[in-house]
Amino acid sequence: MGSGNALEECLKLLRGERDEQRLAGLLLATKFCQGDDKGSVVKVFNAVGMLFLDRLLKTGIGQSTGNIPNKDQQEAYLQLALTILAAFCRVPELASLDDIISKVPVILGILSNKPEQSVSTECCECLLEIATASEKGFLALYEARALATLANHVSHSSADSPSLQMAMVLMKFLLDKMPVKTEISEYSGQLATVAVAIARQFAIQQTLLKFDALLLMLTLTTSEHLAPIRMSLKLDSRDAAWPTYVRSGIGTILQNRVVADQKHLALELAMSMMEMYGEDWLIGPMELPEETAVPSDRCLLLVLETARVEVAVLINELARLKFESSNSRDSSLEEATIRQRRLANCYALVENIIRLISNACERQDNYISESTMVKATVALNETVGVIIDFLWDAKVHDMTKGDDLLASVRVVCRYLAETPLAYKVQFQQLLSHIMSITGQDEERPFLSIQFSLPTLCQTTMDPEGCIALVSCEGHKQVLEFLLRLLQDISKETIGTVLLACDIIMNVLLKRDDIQAQLRVDDFVSVLPALAAWTAKHNDSMVIAMAACTCTLVLDLSSENSLAKIPEFDIQNLYTLSELITRSLELFLQDEKSAIPADNQDLYDITVSGCARLVANYPSIRQAIRTSNWFQNILQNQSKMNNIMDVTENPSMQDFLASIIS
Repeated sequence: MGSGNALEECLKLLRGERDEQRLAGLLLATKFCQGDDKGSVVKVFNAVGMLFLDRLLKTGIGQSTGNIPNKDQQEAYLQLALTILAAFCRVPELASLDDIISKVPVILGILSNKPEQSVSTECCECLLEIATASEKGFLALYEARALATLANHVSHSSADSPSLQMAMVLMKFLLDKMPVKTEISEYSGQLATVAVAIARQFAIQQTLLKFDALLLMLTLTTSEHLAPIRMSLKLDSRDAAWPTYVRSGIGTILQNRVVADQKHLALELAMSMMEMYGEDWLIGPMELPEETAVPSDRCLLLVLETARVEVAVLINELARLKFESSNSRDSSLEEATIRQRRLANCYALVENIIRLISNACERQDNYISESTMVKATVALNETVGVIIDFLWDAKVHDMTKGDDLLASVRVVCRYLAETPLAYKVQFQQLLSHIMSITGQDEERPFLSIQFSLPTLCQTTMDPEGCIALVSCEGHKQVLEFLLRLLQDISKETIGTVLLACDIIMNVLLKRDDIQAQLRVDDFVSVLPALAAWTAKHNDSMVIAMAACTCTLVLDLSSENSLAKIPEFDIQNLYTLSELITRSLELFLQDEKSAIPADNQDLYDITVSGCARLVANYPSIRQAIRTSNWFQNILQNQSKMNNIMDVTENPSMQDFLASIIS
């Protein structure tokens, strides 16, 4: 019998009046529903109709109103119904019909209650085809909370289940299409369940499914769903194993030979996990194939070593694209964008590891083994060396603009702030170029200077570092940066202000060692802004640092000389006097305290400077003398001849004596 005659016989049976005829027709129809002949599938659909298929599904799940078949018959009916339904769903025109979309809750129920492999594969296929065929189909799965059912199925499936891939593809599709404006907190429990289920598969899979799980994990942890997932997972202690699952999956990928794209996806997921749990996430248990005992710091080394290699490769490729002429500018731009994004992620990983190593050095519990510390230090040092070479190439080619250059500055300075002796000479030679680098959207340097502050604070403790900074006029850039910062200040930037002040103080304190002459004109513009900012704070460190900085700047000149500078309003001396007076008052309060002041060195510098200021600045002398603080001292002391009753500090005694006289 030809295939055409066989199909007609099948359709004739499907149109029969008795269920036995239709059932025989369905069994025969399965032969015509296996290939790509959509026309035959549509004919079968039109012949059988949804009413009979619906009754067959109900019989298969035990909801028949007639004679109840035995268990084996039920299973056979269910398998037959799902096989035919899956064939219908492979035709998008049929999968988007309301009659088929309405079966979504039934299919989800079957998937929940009957996870057997033969049935689950058909269920997942039906759901995937319905969801992708139409927007209405997607909404049906979305509103039925299909994610929870799929997550449960994935959690309880064996690693070789053929339905796993379809389930994970469907989950990713649902998550990618989930409305951004949805009150996602309502679904946080579902999403957390999904994350745990996929993380487990990500850990145990040793086939290509591992990379499907990797993509799904990235979707879960890098989208709008991140916050509620994190909250749900941390509130539910039963899900405590999922970070270990992810760590194990990433470790397996990084220790094997995989293509660069897959390595970078694994590195992106590692960065995402650190954003959720901090850099300490890198340290923890792992379960790797064919290894019984894995050191807790293995993931750290795997991530760092991979990042080290990829940084070297990406920088080499970016240097070629940036510094060499290209015939295909559009192609080069596209390639550069991809590499810059990957490099940014590798840089973020390196910065987190620098912080992790730095914190571990301060701990006494062997948090990271000594051998790992040595390996990590060598790898970090080598990576920073490659980045410094990249910055040197940019200097040679006179390139100062680019987010990749700015990110390179950040990593180098982050590392040198912890190890100031590393690449000391190279950093000083590059300092002028580093402080001129701008991001793609910056008009003038700001962030590059901000990133440099911690390193500059370390290097300017030595005269050599101060000379390097002043010789390239970097101190002027720090002052300009500080002025811009003070104009738009917030609590988060207080530490940055103090760092900038510290650098300025280091330079001023070592002015005798600096070959270039320091001019007060370069410094005075920042003094009014610093005094105005400090007036809003009661923090003793802020007051002491600002007063000390202002005192050292004023010590470069005199009142008569300042009056000749057009940019400086001499009336600002009164505001500066108030700042200095507040610092002196705090000094005397802390001197009476049994606990040594953290700011003692700043107080000492301020007091010593004030003893000289009162001779060169009559306005400051008069303002301090008439201040309430000083008047209270006069009132409380019947005889000011014994200044030791006020303070035991010799510099303070000399200063008070000069004010009284």
